[in-house]
Amino acid sequence: MGDAAVRDDEAKVLEDFPSSLLIWEQLKPFIPPPEVSEIESIFSRHIDANQAKLDHIRAMYRVLLDIESRNDQEYEEKTTESTAKANGAAVLLGTPQRVLLQQRIDMLIKALQDRGRLTAADRELHSQIAPKPLRPVRSAEVARRARTATPRPNTDNGDRSLGLDVVGRVNVDDIYLVQDSIVTLMAAEAEMLAGQEEWVTACVMQEVDRHLDLDKEPEAIKATSTEQLAQFAATLEKQLNTGVKVLPPVSAARPVPRRPGLPTGQTRGAPKPVSRARQRLYQIRDGAGM
Repeated sequence: MGDAAVRDDEAKVLEDFPSSLLIWEQLKPFIPPPEVSEIESIFSRHIDANQAKLDHIRAMYRVLLDIESRNDQEYEEKTTESTAKANGAAVLLGTPQRVLLQQRIDMLIKALQDRGRLTAADRELHSQIAPKPLRPVRSAEVARRARTATPRPNTDNGDRSLGLDVVGRVNVDDIYLVQDSIVTLMAAEAEMLAGQEEWVTACVMQEVDRHLDLDKEPEAIKATSTEQLAQFAATLEKQLNTGVKVLPPVSAARPVPRRPGLPTGQTRGAPKPVSRARQRLYQIRDGAGM
């Protein structure tokens, strides 16, 4: 991280967690300068404990900003790498033959399912060969939105407000009149700082989880071969057609065409019947010729 980035982070730390959060820092302007040390000694236990909490919160917040910055940089690199791999996968899985086979398998699976004949093994195999997207890398925006589950506690004065009855008596002579009130305010401050400490710790752990997620190597793309897809499609078609008896189409017998001028039941070339009278004439003719 460069010097400019460090300065920016430090400025953000002091802006988000200023010293003015502390009751003691709010009281000091109202104390006569010669009496500051004496009054500080009265509340030293609470002042030191709350200052230590604030210092720890600031340190954790610096860690948070540093991890966020590193994670954001790594996320950009991983996104570029994932995009390149996704483009390669699209070329591998997007050939026309594979697309048609996948569509064919999808239709067969649906047909078997509609008929109640889809086996658990085929369903499992279909889920394995279906193209799967690459595992997405968790972005900074997603990680930071997750913090809304543990939002940062309020840092306004609330129960820690200094009333005029307090600030008007923060001097050696009158401090005993408001000592209990100031202790109560500092106790409320300790509770507020504990909530801030819990919040920033949760944010750091979320960024640590994101860092571990970014460090994971993306899963290699396991593509089913085109031959395996074709074999699976053929198996599904066979299962879909099992038990269905396909009969050949029935064709009607072709009628024998009739020739015009012939009686029904006769065909051309058959001998005509000869009457007895005609047969007698044939015999007389044949005898006269002899």
